[in-house]
Amino acid sequence: MKKSALSVIFVAVLLTSCSTLKNLVSPDYSVHYELSESEVKAAAAKVESEKNYLKKFVAKDSMGKLHDVIIYDDYYLKMDNQIYAFKYDNLMYYQLSLNVFGNQMNVDGSDKVIGFTCWATSVSNPELTVHIIFAQELFAKKHYNSQYEASQINGVYFAGRKADDGYIDAWGKWQKYTWSDYFEKIFGTIDQDVKRKMYMGLEIQN
Repeated sequence: MKKSALSVIFVAVLLTSCSTLKNLVSPDYSVHYELSESEVKAAAAKVESEKNYLKKFVAKDSMGKLHDVIIYDDYYLKMDNQIYAFKYDNLMYYQLSLNVFGNQMNVDGSDKVIGFTCWATSVSNPELTVHIIFAQELFAKKHYNSQYEASQINGVYFAGRKADDGYIDAWGKWQKYTWSDYFEKIFGTIDQDVKRKMYMGLEIQN
């Protein structure tokens, strides 16, 4: 009896270890959500009809194809009529870069937020998870789909929200910026409907 119990424990530990090892080798970046597909779609339709979304814009991918995007809130977005649950990953920054005697030098203090990255899982197809970059288009720069490719562009880097980014509210209290507080800088407008054409990098999780 004791041997059988130990065997069960050993198998459970082994399975847990294998699952952990699999996640280490190939991490799962899928975004979990509580609502059903029909509930998400109903809520999204309501947000669109009432124009309560955060941003609506057109994004061009690395192949020049255009995509219609709506960011409903900090949890859901729609791209090409497919709704995704998403979570923010990084901000994309760009610094002025100068050529000094044949070497590229970034100018300190010139960096600005031009985009953000996120993980997104399809509500209709939970097996599909993608990594997306939404950013201002960089003039005369090479196209990219991943953070790694974008980082090869002089002056581009990715980082989380900075601890000192925020504001003093009406009550005199310090408030740290939320992710969507950066949208005015990223999209260049406070309007919900963005006239500026954005750039989109897209990778599918293997």
